[in-house]
Amino acid sequence: MTIRFLTKMIKDSDEKVVDFTSQLKLDYWEDYEAYIFSDPNSNTEIRIEISEKKINIFQSYATVNLELNKDLPSTLSTEYGNLNFIYRMLEFKKEENYIYFNYDLFFADKKFISNHTVELFINK
Repeated sequence: MTIRFLTKMIKDSDEKVVDFTSQLKLDYWEDYEAYIFSDPNSNTEIRIEISEKKINIFQSYATVNLELNKDLPSTLSTEYGNLNFIYRMLEFKKEENYIYFNYDLFFADKKFISNHTVELFINK
């Protein structure tokens, strides 16, 4: 099984795209279906857990929790201290072999940072 991971980040007028295909492993945890794969560019494992309305993303140093139309706080620990953010998922669509979600990232004071679109294409 393989997965194509396509993400676009828009910040100000700049757009950054990451697009790769990787081997995929599926796992199940509580109400979540987990998609586990590696980013060949950074050689790090990514785990994306998806339920009906929630998404959890785990990637090396970062954990992102998303829930449709809700502001969820998150803290990133760095060598310089903690950075606090807010994530807001705006769209979420799941089909048999395709998953799409879109979210905004804010500083803790709700100042907008960037918009992120993620698409997962599953090839079984």
